[in-house]
Amino acid sequence: MNQPYRDGRRRVPSKLRRRNNPGIITTAIVLLWLIFPVGLYAAGERVPVQVLSRHYRLIRERGNGGVLFTFPAKSTLHNDGSGSSIPVRQLLLEYHEGWHVTMDGVTVSLPVRFRVRAANGNDVCTLQLEDQKRTYPLPIDLTVKKGNDPVTVITENARRYATDSAYAEYGKRGAKYREALAALAHVILARTRCITDNHPGHEYRFCDLTHCQVYRGRTGMPDLLIGDRWFIDHGALPGPLLFHSRCGGHTMDMGVFGAEKPGFAGVKDILYRTGRVLCVNGETDWERVLDAGQVENILRDAGLSRPAVNVKYDAGVPAVMLQKDDGWLRMAPETFRLKINRVKGWNFIRSNNYRLQMMEGADGPVLRFSGKGLGHNVGLCQHGALALAEAGYSRYEILEHYYRGVPLAGPGDGRGLSPYLAFMEFDMRTGKVRHESHPGLSGRWVPPGSLWKIMVTVYLLSERQDLVQGYLFTCRGNRHDEDDLPDRCWLPEGHGEMTLFPAVSNSCNMFFASLARKISYDDFNRFYASFCRRLGLLHYFPVIKKKRDWARRCAGLDFQVSLRVEDLVKVAMLVSGESSENEEVNRLRREMNPEGLAMLRRALAQTFTMGTAALPVHPAGPRCNWEPPVLLTGKMEQRPVDAGLWGKTSTVIDGTNLPLGYGMFLGGRDDRGVLVILRKGNGHLAAQWGRLILDGRLGE
Repeated sequence: MNQPYRDGRRRVPSKLRRRNNPGIITTAIVLLWLIFPVGLYAAGERVPVQVLSRHYRLIRERGNGGVLFTFPAKSTLHNDGSGSSIPVRQLLLEYHEGWHVTMDGVTVSLPVRFRVRAANGNDVCTLQLEDQKRTYPLPIDLTVKKGNDPVTVITENARRYATDSAYAEYGKRGAKYREALAALAHVILARTRCITDNHPGHEYRFCDLTHCQVYRGRTGMPDLLIGDRWFIDHGALPGPLLFHSRCGGHTMDMGVFGAEKPGFAGVKDILYRTGRVLCVNGETDWERVLDAGQVENILRDAGLSRPAVNVKYDAGVPAVMLQKDDGWLRMAPETFRLKINRVKGWNFIRSNNYRLQMMEGADGPVLRFSGKGLGHNVGLCQHGALALAEAGYSRYEILEHYYRGVPLAGPGDGRGLSPYLAFMEFDMRTGKVRHESHPGLSGRWVPPGSLWKIMVTVYLLSERQDLVQGYLFTCRGNRHDEDDLPDRCWLPEGHGEMTLFPAVSNSCNMFFASLARKISYDDFNRFYASFCRRLGLLHYFPVIKKKRDWARRCAGLDFQVSLRVEDLVKVAMLVSGESSENEEVNRLRREMNPEGLAMLRRALAQTFTMGTAALPVHPAGPRCNWEPPVLLTGKMEQRPVDAGLWGKTSTVIDGTNLPLGYGMFLGGRDDRGVLVILRKGNGHLAAQWGRLILDGRLGE
């Protein structure tokens, strides 16, 4: 877990600032990065890292041990002092009554400072460290002075370092957790740009310990950021990018460290629609007891000359308040935690998320800590991020979950994927995933919104043929005096007279809401339960009691209803008309009116010609959500390119800890289907991305 401190002796938050007085070349590089951030990362921006310092310390404290480096053939050692350059294959650092250096069996006198390079300039060395074997990039710099532990520094490609650090922090995880690791890699990559004073006075900017980020050399794992064109804009951050192990339910701001500026606001680590807490398991809760006399001894240097009369903790401020005879002593929570942990052990007070009670014990007053989580509680919660990834959220959603308003910088050409775009392309005959924007999306639970109108139409085709052609409703844009309807339709002026299939194409909320007057809630529930059972759909379908709530559900405005993405795929297979390998889909089709299904497909095709997905593209929300479709469809006419294209749009309220507008689209062409989820978007824009995917133009 990340701790924002320089070292164990002087622990203060790292600052965010650019290097001072850059030269002409450095200035040019920074300008290029701001204009073309992806290009510079791809070109191999590098970061110096101190490695093995903890291992050297442990060997010294134990009194014996060593580290053996093995270099590739034709590697050379360059001595800074003499300027000499000689071949080297092995280098041994041993400790016995002091450090000793042996090069290819020859003892080297101290002090030494040298660099080992590979012949091809792009190779690695292996390291044998007791029972561990590691791989580090070359060149590698080594300094050994009498009386001091060795200092070993490598310089690594920033993206490679971000990936390997993320794996070192998390360990190897399954594919369903990839987005959590990628989100952390984005944070670490941005930190390599932000942090310039983690180790002031040294040639390296990071070390491999937890107060920077854990690093154990090359992991051999694939680049977590490959293909990404959007990165955290390090120059526009409101505060440091920190991360920790477990938040226990909520994160905190930089006030934890006594900082005047809060940086990123603390957030609830929940899924707001369900209230599910993400960071929770058997290791989350903890309790500790500390008597007031121990507090006095530990905090004596902070101004306590005798036990505190009272101790309070306000996590909202945040501050620990200790009452003395002459007033109150205010202390930053992390300062308080570290002072106690240096004496009692680093996991005594496990986090800054706790309640504090002062009570009378057998031998006097005691402090009782009841807490959750592990770490300082600021920034990204690694455990909660895993839960978000497992639930099907993307790396960018995870970043925005923990860093609200985090600035992103992308390509300046207006092309490429939006960071807010998620999609799954599937085989309409089998339902198998052909391609998805990120692992786990197929299992994500979503509110279907107006996609629910397809479900209501399927019910009508199966159970209420009298309403398919024979029901007419006039949508005026709002409910007027009809109290059982929603307040308004999405189209302010209304859709006018509507029958079922035009209402599908235009996604008329008022028409579908009015069906609640004609459809029995109980009958629909019986049909829907049977439908889900037969297709094997998992669903969340909460009970409602009010007529108006039933009308909202018929219109797709009840966002508590939830389905998995993979279950929406089965709905698309049912209405597509393509021959299916799913026998239950085929049976359901046979039981429904074939002519009615054909009319539904025509209505869904008209979504693109006269309905909610019709061109031109209407810009809304972040530029990255609409500019690529505008550029690629600006000259497109509604004719052959849309032949066979059909689908349904939806705009819903969803999100993680913050409700946001999401656009959705479910549709297909021939044997290809697609489901699109567009954060900070609407159904119209989601459909344009779906059009590009089905046209094979997404990468243009």
